[in-house]
Amino acid sequence: MFSVRFAAIWALCAAVLVWGLSFSATKIALEHLSPAAILFPRFALAALLLTPLALRRGVARLGLAEHGKVLGICVLFPGGYFALETMGLRLTSATNASLIAASIPMVVLGLSCLAGRAWPTAREASGVAASLAGVALLVGLNAGPANAGDLMMLGAVLAASVYMVAAGRLRGVPPLAFTTLQMFWGAVFFLPFFVQEAGALAQAPAKALAAVAWLGLFCSAGGFLAYNYALSRVPAARASLFINAVPLVAALGAHVALAESVSPGQALGGALVLASVAWAGARGGA
Repeated sequence: MFSVRFAAIWALCAAVLVWGLSFSATKIALEHLSPAAILFPRFALAALLLTPLALRRGVARLGLAEHGKVLGICVLFPGGYFALETMGLRLTSATNASLIAASIPMVVLGLSCLAGRAWPTAREASGVAASLAGVALLVGLNAGPANAGDLMMLGAVLAASVYMVAAGRLRGVPPLAFTTLQMFWGAVFFLPFFVQEAGALAQAPAKALAAVAWLGLFCSAGGFLAYNYALSRVPAARASLFINAVPLVAALGAHVALAESVSPGQALGGALVLASVAWAGARGGA
């Protein structure tokens, strides 16, 4: 039992690592490509990588009901989430977006309670409070008034939160099959928007193409597979707490790849985020 839970925690850490680095990769890609030219190849690459493995492991044996449930979830994530996040980031600041995204664990806990699945323990509630405080320090409290981008990010938060709660119920769908279908439907959703942008992708420099490849192979295929594996073994409310470590990884990645500076307040916030994740993920506690 302990080894299974330990593996789930490592999977969550892996997802946090690649998703945090995805911010720098996306910024590099956006210097030369539109969101539409990034999203379709991102999910198409991931689908091409995972489909042969999934076919050998039984994705074709899923029943019609399971496929319907997965499709419904995929409309929210990756469909709704990435569409809203990408458009939102073009209209609001990274600070606003990070602070809004930090509310995902709170929304997941609330939805879990409404669904009657799990009430937050004292450890989980204190972990959420500490991680929110850490994220606030990490990105800085410089958010301006809400605008269309902020509202889109709120929609993205809701889509991601519903996905996390719903995915936790798909115990009968193997993580590999679920992730592969997510990548496939993500590519299908974004294909119509990509058609007019295909020429730009062909003319993009190597670093932009490398960033898109990183997003598809590691952030989508690897990150989603790791997170879905964890969701099949730990409650969604607890798994969502790890997401608040993403801004720390994003800040460190931006410092290395984009030469963005990290203030002492951000460093303190990052330490608080990591401490809150370790506390929430610790064995036992109530």
